[in-house]
Amino acid sequence: MQNILLEDLLRLQGSASRVKIKLNMRNEDGEEPLDIWLDKPEGVNNDWLFWRTETRYFEEGDIAVCLVRIYTHQDLWLLTTVKKVVKELGVFNGVNYEGSEMDEYKKYFGRVIVKYHNDVATICRHYDGLADRLVVTQILPAPYDKSVKL
Repeated sequence: MQNILLEDLLRLQGSASRVKIKLNMRNEDGEEPLDIWLDKPEGVNNDWLFWRTETRYFEEGDIAVCLVRIYTHQDLWLLTTVKKVVKELGVFNGVNYEGSEMDEYKKYFGRVIVKYHNDVATICRHYDGLADRLVVTQILPAPYDKSVKL
């Protein structure tokens, strides 16, 4: 049976060179982005997605896809938002970008679970290099909560 890919839902291949996937995982302080998203989605969909230290992840016009690792299953990720980067703020060690949520994908936010084995340390990757490895495992009837059985 053929896999259903995240690309089958989002259809971003035509823009793939401007699309980046941000893989959000536990930070140095032990905070889990999934817990933050469950409590306050914008804490992940803005602050974690658009945080910058030394590395510049996005440019104006890029499409940012936010995936949050489901920490009970190391290779499962939850799609939480897709945003178009509309402004760079020139901030280091803080939120460096402004983004506009892309309405056509809202029905998927918090509901699409993707299987992907992250085998590199880079947390922001070009979509075109990953698109064929982002396999949809579930589309939930309602946004994810901790009662969901995976």
